[in-house]
Amino acid sequence: MDMPSDPKERVFVPKGPDRIANVVETYRATGVAALPGFLSESTLSRLCAEATRLQQAAENSGIDAKMLASRPSVDGGTLFERVDPVCPCSEIFAALAHDDRLLEPVKAILETDAPALMKDKLIYKVPSDRGYLLHQDFPYFSGAENAPGKFMTAAIPLDPITPENGGLSFFLGCHDRVQPAPASDPRDVDPAAMEGVPAWDGTAPAGTLILFHSLTPHQSGPNLSDGPRRIVYYTFVTPDLSHISAAYYAERQKGL
Repeated sequence: MDMPSDPKERVFVPKGPDRIANVVETYRATGVAALPGFLSESTLSRLCAEATRLQQAAENSGIDAKMLASRPSVDGGTLFERVDPVCPCSEIFAALAHDDRLLEPVKAILETDAPALMKDKLIYKVPSDRGYLLHQDFPYFSGAENAPGKFMTAAIPLDPITPENGGLSFFLGCHDRVQPAPASDPRDVDPAAMEGVPAWDGTAPAGTLILFHSLTPHQSGPNLSDGPRRIVYYTFVTPDLSHISAAYYAERQKGL
């Protein structure tokens, strides 16, 4: 499969008989692959309704506070940001994590018939959420320092990703190593290291499946729209790293 020069065309994989093979090839070349139209309108509607239910539960102390997190806002305050993990709170999101349609490309990329769910979260990114600085996921995982290729994330936006609501930029072809970090945060990526690197701005319709490598640099800006930009994230690992999940959440709880 020839790689077009336009970043969006490089990562979007159309439907067709060779779609999974093309997904793997695109992922290997760029560190990210996107499958538009992954969710049906009816499934997307159910997930949006469930996300609303969970947000209302969070606002009314209906979810354990240990499963909730906030983020800085553009005005220096803090805002509710995510349910993390989300699967223990929701049968609907848990079922999606084990849906064969989702696992088919995950299995092909990780080259295993038994990928393990390491972590999952539903990020709401409500209006005025500041977003995330440039980073790679892998430096935030411990216990498998030499195996970044054994981690991958599947992200599905429940709302369209637009520049107004912060986007979700991915830098392509940089998933072969840990990138240089700024002095202020050794686990993030120095923006200067990405100068001249092609990037996809992440603009995508709701219901798109976005698959990305644990070393793919990515970032998001502030949500300056008047609505949320909800995305559910599922991070999978090869079965030999299934123990990482418990260690990850135990470490996360120490920081709360």
